[in-house]
Amino acid sequence: MDMPKHQLNKVLKRLMTECDIDDAKLAHATGVPFTTIARMRSNPEANPTSSSLRPLAKYFAISISQLLGDEPL
Repeated sequence: MDMPKHQLNKVLKRLMTECDIDDAKLAHATGVPFTTIARMRSNPEANPTSSSLRPLAKYFAISISQLLGDEPL
């Protein structure tokens, strides 16, 4: 049985839109590189490390599971 694909790119786009923040501002606020954020947002196949996911989840005050779309926001 295949594992369901994460929805990170969709969740990240939604959160960024809701918070009115762009890649550069989010990178500055979280310490996650701009290129990493851009890749996570644009590539549904992106597989970021927990060291990238943790600060993003913390910034948006959600769990990593919610960020990946495994749990509802």
